[in-house]
Amino acid sequence: MSEKQWDIKEVKRMKKKKLFQYNFVMVFISLLISYFIANDSAIILCGVFCVIFWLLAANSLYILITENTIGTSTSRRLKEYDKDRLGKKRWRRNTLVQAIFINLSAIGMTWFLFVIDFDSITLNFPWSFFHLLVVGSVII
Repeated sequence: MSEKQWDIKEVKRMKKKKLFQYNFVMVFISLLISYFIANDSAIILCGVFCVIFWLLAANSLYILITENTIGTSTSRRLKEYDKDRLGKKRWRRNTLVQAIFINLSAIGMTWFLFVIDFDSITLNFPWSFFHLLVVGSVII
């Protein structure tokens, strides 16, 4: 363990703030999915997810190579805390596994976007499911 001492209450506050930010993003993604399904545009939905996956892949590679985090001050401080708590070697191994998984997901999503015939896909989901999804993500 490093000599740097962390205020546990501050770390908990930052983790709660980050959880709130993630929940906000998930509500936005749920609404985005609902909108594209309502307009029956599966190719645009998959294209948006493909772009999101490639942005996440680029971010994970940047973090792995430079060991700097792109994001809010809260996320940067939490990454610094995780690096200090786990140790540099273990943090690097976890970051490498994360980067490999995200990059494989981005490649798979791109393959999916170019191979699937979207003209034959119909998106017929009940709207009540999406209302429950949005309410559930707000509650969590």
